[in-house]
Amino acid sequence: MTKQPDDDFARSWLKYQDHQTDGDEWAVFELQDLILDDKGRAVRAVAWLIEVAESEWHLTMIGVGPLEDLLNLYGPSIIADLEPIVFDKDKLMRTLRGVVPGNPEVESALNEIIKRDHT
Repeated sequence: MTKQPDDDFARSWLKYQDHQTDGDEWAVFELQDLILDDKGRAVRAVAWLIEVAESEWHLTMIGVGPLEDLLNLYGPSIIADLEPIVFDKDKLMRTLRGVVPGNPEVESALNEIIKRDHT
C-alpha cells in the first residue's frame, strides 16, 4: 500500500487505541474536530483508518468511536459515502458490526447492510 497523506494521523490514532500513549492523542482530537466540522474529510479519514487497521481491536475502536459518531450525527448516508472508498469490504463490514446505533434510522440501515452482506 502506498503512503497516503494521512499516514501519520492514522498511525497515531491507531497507536493511541492500542496504548493511549502521550503524544498520539492529537489524532483522536483531530478526528473529533473533523467529524463536527468537515464531514467529507472525516469520512475519508475513517475510510483510511479502516484500510490500515491491523487488528480486530482497531476495527472495533473505529466502529464504536468515529464511525458511530459519524452515523449518529449525519445518518446512514455515511455508509453509502464509505462503501465506494473503502477497498477492503470485509474490514468495512467488521467495523460496521461494532457500531451501536443511536437512532432507529441508523439501526435499520446497519441491519440492512449486514443482512445484505450475508446473502
